[in-house]
Order: sequence, then structure tokens, then C-alpha cells
Amino acid sequence: MMTWNQIREIAIGQMGMSNQDFLDSDFVAVMDGIKGFNQMKQLEFRNKWEQTRWLATISLQPYSGKGKTIKMTDLIQFDWEREEKPKTRQLTKEQIEWRKRMDAIMRKNHGQA
Repeated sequence: MMTWNQIREIAIGQMGMSNQDFLDSDFVAVMDGIKGFNQMKQLEFRNKWEQTRWLATISLQPYSGKGKTIKMTDLIQFDWEREEKPKTRQLTKEQIEWRKRMDAIMRKNHGQA
């Protein structure tokens, strides 16, 4: 689990939230923001790799032999392209209590307690 300081560092330092916006938000909203930020970064990462694979594919195409075509997946198939069953996850009692404590800290720091 992340500490209070780690959550604040991500929200303000990486996501660009102002300190006031951070203090005005409840814990669940901040964690949802962090989750969305991580998803955005993951999509950027994937996009860069897919562009690299596309460039490699078209660069190698002239050398594939007459009448043969190279597909991007012939070079590499990424983990995110493989089908996976969706994962369901239940929060443990410890995680629920941790969330409640973090929410209380955020309310206390902003004077909403």
C-alpha cells in the first residue's frame, strides 16, 4: 500500500494537481485520478511500442521475399494483445480500513472532519 506522502507526490508531482485541489478532493477521487493517470501512461507506453513495431515491419518488408508479407505480429506480439479473462478483485478488510483512514486524513487536513 502507498503511504500518504506517496499519494500526495503522485497527485501533485506527477499528475499536476494543485495542493488545494488535492486537499479539496476525497480519498477515493484522488485514487481514481491516480488510476486514470496510470492508465493514460500505460496507453502512451503501448502506443510507442506499437509505432516502433510498425516501423520495423515496413522496414523489413522489402526483404521478406517475393510474394511474402510480414505482419506486425510476426515480429512480436505484446502481452496486451493476448486475450485474458477479466480479473475480479475483492478488497480485503485491511484495504477497506486503509481507505477509510486515508479519507479521514484528507478530511482532517482540509478541515472537513
